[in-house]
Amino acid sequence: MFHRYLTLIACLCLSCQTSDNEEQLLLPLLIVLSLCAIMIVSVPDRQISQQGRLLKRQSRESLTAMKHKVEDTSYMNQTKSMYIVLSASPTVLSRAIRRFMGDTYSHAALSFDENLTYMFSFGRRRAWNPFIGCFKLENIGEGLYKRFRSLSGIIIEIKVTEEQYNLARRLTSSFLLNADTYRYNYLGLAGNLVGIDHYSNTRFFCSEFVYHILHESGIFDLGIPRGLVRPQTLLRLNGGVVYSGDLKQYHTVTSTMTHTFNTPRKYLSASL
Repeated sequence: MFHRYLTLIACLCLSCQTSDNEEQLLLPLLIVLSLCAIMIVSVPDRQISQQGRLLKRQSRESLTAMKHKVEDTSYMNQTKSMYIVLSASPTVLSRAIRRFMGDTYSHAALSFDENLTYMFSFGRRRAWNPFIGCFKLENIGEGLYKRFRSLSGIIIEIKVTEEQYNLARRLTSSFLLNADTYRYNYLGLAGNLVGIDHYSNTRFFCSEFVYHILHESGIFDLGIPRGLVRPQTLLRLNGGVVYSGDLKQYHTVTSTMTHTFNTPRKYLSASL
């Protein structure tokens, strides 16, 4: 694995040397430093997920009940609509990516209800640490989002058949119930920025995950590898914009969905 990181670092260093624009140098340098930090200070997966495995051993019965709850259609919104949330956070890495790629948005998430009670994506394990990521449930009022007074973004509604909706939900539930299996695709993210697809069955970055669910559910096929899909690319989806502006002002609480994913969220918060 390390030789792949070294190869990518070499490519990014070369791009730094051949660029005359100082602003264009910022992102490759950040990626180089990030990859170096991951190679040097990242701990083995067994240590990262130790707490999650311990909790899972202690909670087999509750996880079985959770699986039944997630798969029970009575707990899901039957609108046959799915929502893609694209955002642009003010973090240094997010700003650098947007500047380097010329994009408006740098993060993508998927939700199954219009109030975005919970969004599914890959992102930071801890809000303060951009170098360790995981699959997670997101809420605009929690985690990294909570740190921002405002958050520019857009919400796209896509209409799907009942079969597509249920399949997408089952695929997402599989990620949810096996969250300790998945890791953030750092190599894929770095490759995405230079047009190199790096495929992994257990590693994803945000827009790669969202497109994976849509593609495997038969909803959309953009004709490109999932590893080359950026949040900006998802604007090409055939959907309608239901909101554009400050996502912090978007209403996210409903009485019918508040407790739908309470148990999984508690599990993920503890283990991830």
